[in-house]
Amino acid sequence: MRVLSTIIIFGYLTSCSKANTDKDSEEVKIINQHFLELVGTNWYYEAPPIPPVPLSEESTREDSLRFLEESLEYGDLIENPQLDTSTLKIYLHDTLTTYKADAFLERMLSHNNFEANFPVDTTWIKLVEKLNHIEEPKAFDIKQITETGNYTIVTESEYNDTSDHKRRVGIMTMSRIAFSLDYKRGVFYYDFTCGGLCGWGSIVFIEKQKGAWKIVGERQMWVS
Repeated sequence: MRVLSTIIIFGYLTSCSKANTDKDSEEVKIINQHFLELVGTNWYYEAPPIPPVPLSEESTREDSLRFLEESLEYGDLIENPQLDTSTLKIYLHDTLTTYKADAFLERMLSHNNFEANFPVDTTWIKLVEKLNHIEEPKAFDIKQITETGNYTIVTESEYNDTSDHKRRVGIMTMSRIAFSLDYKRGVFYYDFTCGGLCGWGSIVFIEKQKGAWKIVGERQMWVS
C-alpha cells in the first residue's frame, strides 16, 4: 500500500513539474510569436525631420516661398517615409517580470468599469486578477526571441553603446503570462520605452484559436 501511495505521489509531482515546464516554454513561445506585432513596424523608417517653423508677422515674400517649399518637402517625407537601412536595436529585458495592479487598475476591475474600459468581456476579470498575483519573475534566454523582423535584440550594454552608430529604438519589458485553467486564455503586460517622453504600457489578452495563440485585445495603461 505504501509503495502504491509513493507511486501515485511521484506521478502527481511529475505531472505538475511537466505542466510547469510546458507553461514556462509556452510563455517564451508566445512572446516570440507576438513580439513584432507588439512593437510594430513604424520604426523601420527614418524619423521625419522637424517640421518647418511657422511664419511670423514680419515674414517676407521670400520667407513665404521658402516655407511653402519646405512644407511640401516635409509633407512628401511624411507620405513617403524612407526605409532606415541601419541596424535597429531593441533592448529586451531577459526576465519576465511580475505585474502588480495600482489603485487605478483595481477600480477598473469592477464589472461596470471593466466593460467600459477594456476591449474584452468581464469573464476576463479573474485572469487579470490572477496576473496581479503572480509572485515569481522568470529569467529566459533572449536568443529564443527570433521572430523580430528588421529589429535586432541586444543586451543592455549593447543598447547603451553609441559608438556602433546603430539606431536605438527602445527598451522592452514583458511580464509573466497568467493562463486560464483550461489553458485557452492568457493575459500579460508589457511596456516599451523609446525616449524620455516616448513610450507606453499595455495589458494584452490572448486566446487560443484553432491551436494558435491570437491577440484578441490590448488595453493601454499609460502613454508618454
